[in-house]
Amino acid sequence: MSGAGSVEQSSGLSQGWVIMAASSRRMNADDKTRQGIGPAQMLRSSRRRLRPFGHRVLWRLAPAYARRRSARAEAAAKQARLQAEVEHIGERHQEQIERLEDLARELIRSAESLRRGVADAEAAASLAHRRIDRFAAGPGAHDEAGAHDEADAHDGSQS
Repeated sequence: MSGAGSVEQSSGLSQGWVIMAASSRRMNADDKTRQGIGPAQMLRSSRRRLRPFGHRVLWRLAPAYARRRSARAEAAAKQARLQAEVEHIGERHQEQIERLEDLARELIRSAESLRRGVADAEAAASLAHRRIDRFAAGPGAHDEAGAHDEADAHDGSQS
């Protein structure tokens, strides 16, 4: 290592380490004054120099930070809107399912009613056909079969 201001080995007889290399230049009044500056003055001086730098950095980074915050706020708002929409759609689907279930029950009731009506109509038609057949067969067959027709009509209406 060599050069001024660095730790280097002295060229003297003791061969010890020195912090600054010997220089031919003597200290002047400015050098002595600068060494007398205390930490408080140095801090004030640093603040005066760093404050404008900090302002420039802040104004350069602020728009990017504002855009990022705005994007995050928009994303959060969009997520809230989507969540509310999903809940609304879920409620609507539940209402639709309930309506479909009601329609299915009504359809089943209608089908059962129609089946009973068809069964009653078939029983009445069968009874009418038997009576017509007996009437066409003659007056003597009518009296014997009449009791059977009443029982058949009564059994057919219960189903």
